Amino acid sequence: MKRIYFALLLVAIIAAAVSCDSPTDSKNDPIFVDGVVLDRQTGNPVENVIVRKFAPAPEVISITDSEGRFDLELDADTTYTASIEVRKEGFPILNIELLIVPDRNIALEPILLGLQGEDDPDDGNDGDNGDNGDDNGDDNGDDETEPTGPPSNIVLSSVSTSSISVAETGQNENADFQFEIRDANGRAVDMENQIEVRFSFGARPDGGEFLEPASTLTNADGIAKTSLTSGTVAGVTQVVAEFTRADGAIIKSRPVGISIESGLPDQDHFTVSKETVNLPGNILNVQNSITALAGDKYGNMVQPGTIIYFTTNGGVIQGSAATNNLGSASVTLVTGSPFPTDPDLGPGFATIRARTANDNDQTIEATTTVLFSLAPQITVTPDEVDVENGGSQTFTYTVSDEHGNPMVAGTNITVTVEGDNLDVIGDVSKTLPDTQNRGAGYTEFQFTLTDSDEGEEDDEKPVQITIEVSGPNGTAKRTITGTTKLF
Repeated sequence: MKRIYFALLLVAIIAAAVSCDSPTDSKNDPIFVDGVVLDRQTGNPVENVIVRKFAPAPEVISITDSEGRFDLELDADTTYTASIEVRKEGFPILNIELLIVPDRNIALEPILLGLQGEDDPDDGNDGDNGDNGDDNGDDNGDDETEPTGPPSNIVLSSVSTSSISVAETGQNENADFQFEIRDANGRAVDMENQIEVRFSFGARPDGGEFLEPASTLTNADGIAKTSLTSGTVAGVTQVVAEFTRADGAIIKSRPVGISIESGLPDQDHFTVSKETVNLPGNILNVQNSITALAGDKYGNMVQPGTIIYFTTNGGVIQGSAATNNLGSASVTLVTGSPFPTDPDLGPGFATIRARTANDNDQTIEATTTVLFSLAPQITVTPDEVDVENGGSQTFTYTVSDEHGNPMVAGTNITVTVEGDNLDVIGDVSKTLPDTQNRGAGYTEFQFTLTDSDEGEEDDEKPVQITIEVSGPNGTAKRTITGTTKLF
């Protein structure tokens, strides 16, 4: 029995010792490998790229974000070589070998993905400033000792940004481009094969943008650099690098696209408008679209996402909206309290204000006016019919709300007459437009009653004229009566 007890005790002690010093436990802090993946041809970040450390186990995976960035957290108890795969649909797979050293994080040079025949897994995508590449496991590869061949092709190495702003906006106006000249074996040319590289534009907005320098010699790493400075016009700009090969052929890079975006809003290019100018203010929750249009000081549409703020002294309105790619931002105005009054135009006129900030951080403003009209009212002069047999009588009438404002669009006005041998001509059937105007054709109208029968002496006939209004503001009706007779 004692032998069994001591045997079990020994097993427990050994198990405890193993659990306290598991070979899978990390004795050192992990190290971090981070970098960015770019499209070789455009220099733009590539999103959703799988960056996978697959050997030695365990597997570690990171996915690039919208800026093409990734990071891997790797165990580093001892020095070892990690095998990393870079994979994205539509691109060739890259394999990178990294030397992992305890307590030493790695910041990779930009990893360039390109189409088959344009990419080289050993083109600088596999090292930490030359310290963790896969040149046979060290930094003494053949490229450093053997001379390269003459220049053969050119590829984009990096671009600092995918978009810049037009000049004089206080935003970034420059983008740096780096091209690599390679020999026929895909190696960056050395100083013995140094060559002049020229830079030019493909498509461009032609707003004064320029490249500096316009040409340069490759450096010891086969690199030629230039910088784009924006002009005063927004649009897409393409940068092209080229050189002349020994056989006289001109070798060009693919055009590298970059967006020159517009500046901040400018007071002289800031306006606001309404979809409907006249709303039925006596009806709750009638909606109206209000749109602000913003341009920069060069007349370019402002950058998408520029925030515009809105206020109103009549009804309620959405507080803000962001501009779209046409520089406009729209919100909804809704009828309701308070009922507005304008100091100059009078009751019923609401002022809508749109505000934003210019490139000097100053508030700029634009306004528009919307009418809140009320229920229709009718007046007519004269208010009694008194027509000679065979004669005529002219009437003027008004249709407006209690403040003299016109009715909304689609309001119908009709004038009818009841009586023998009578007719009315003039403004007897009207459909009103969307307007804030007062006066003839909007709030003031006229018609003439005619009697086609001369009649006999003392021949009196009754007459009734009816004016009716119907529309979104409501309905109204006015009737006048009288007679036609021989005077």
